[in-house]
Amino acid sequence: MILPKVAEKKWKATWRYIPMNYNTDIGVVENVTQRTVFRNNLNGEKIKLKFSNRYGKVPLTLEKTVVAKAGKEDDEVSEQITVTKNGKEKIVIDPGTEFFSDEIDWSVKAGEDILLFIYIKDCQPVQCAAAMWSTQCCRTLYRTGSGECCLETGEEGWKESREIFPYVEADENKANVVVGVTEICLYTEPDVKSIVLFGDSITHMSYFSDALLKKLMAERPGLAAIENCGIGGNRILRNASYVPEMAGNGVCFGAAGQARFEQDVFAEDIPDLVLILEGINDIMHPYVFSHYDEIVSAADLEKGMSGIIETVHRYNRPIFVGTVMPFWDKQYSSWFEKGEEVRKEFNAWIREASGADGVIDYDKAAADKANPGKMKKGIHLGDGLHPNTRGGELMAEVAFETIMH
Repeated sequence: MILPKVAEKKWKATWRYIPMNYNTDIGVVENVTQRTVFRNNLNGEKIKLKFSNRYGKVPLTLEKTVVAKAGKEDDEVSEQITVTKNGKEKIVIDPGTEFFSDEIDWSVKAGEDILLFIYIKDCQPVQCAAAMWSTQCCRTLYRTGSGECCLETGEEGWKESREIFPYVEADENKANVVVGVTEICLYTEPDVKSIVLFGDSITHMSYFSDALLKKLMAERPGLAAIENCGIGGNRILRNASYVPEMAGNGVCFGAAGQARFEQDVFAEDIPDLVLILEGINDIMHPYVFSHYDEIVSAADLEKGMSGIIETVHRYNRPIFVGTVMPFWDKQYSSWFEKGEEVRKEFNAWIREASGADGVIDYDKAAADKANPGKMKKGIHLGDGLHPNTRGGELMAEVAFETIMH
């Protein structure tokens, strides 16, 4: 009698972000504990972290890294373990490098938060980090002058990212900076599905990805995880816009989506589903930053997106393309109609002729019925472009319904 082969467990990312290349020091840390709480939807029996200094200009030294769960009492942790590399507690990440930690036996259940503590002892300029705005599923705080890796879980004595990093201090929405780690992987069940979200700031800011993760935690506990591959300011067709008045000259907008897509999405693991929403910056940036030689047509965007769709299909995976949402704001009035025509034509192609496996119609869900070039009131950050918490929830509702049906 031949017994059926039992499917082997596998490594899956329960949290992943693309590191930002700020091209400048966003701040300096010394004698600081960084504490991040991650919502988790996977069951795991082992854990490993991806350490990253991909765009750093100097070595990044992490004196101690600890993962834990919240304890039964306030301000306590439980089941804490020290993360190592080659058995060593102190971890040095050279400029331009990324690597995984040692694999560590550590059990966690779907629905249990993962707490990550990183102690940085010596004076350290930071040029590269993961960053996100929403704090629903990932929240980072800092304890300065801690003297050692502080494992407290309370609020008192801890500071927000904007209090540590001058670069983000001016932006009250930029809530989280995570230094040194860009991925948490768990050794989990073979039927777990990974969903990659690819795009620009609307993805990167994480109002959408957090809302979708919460939806999956409620409806598919232990069965699916989200990986966020968004980069704020990213475009499909061109590399980062040159913005001399911006610290780092706009380099943080990243390489063109069509150029970075395969590396960022498929280099480590083959996801089960890709959701992409991108194109608005290709339309807007040439006007906003006066790069008029970079003005795009809908045909240009269609060609770029077609190449991305073909890449996913080459890996025999499905891709759902999102329609580009409205962006009207009075500051864009001098060129809005030109950009709006491109957006509408590009969206028509996405809906009717892209060859994608599915279409998520964010545009239809977000548009004001009386003025379809504008977002509905109450779903954006006040700029008519970037969804807020409610906008992210609306996107997640549309995406979840589409991919489930």
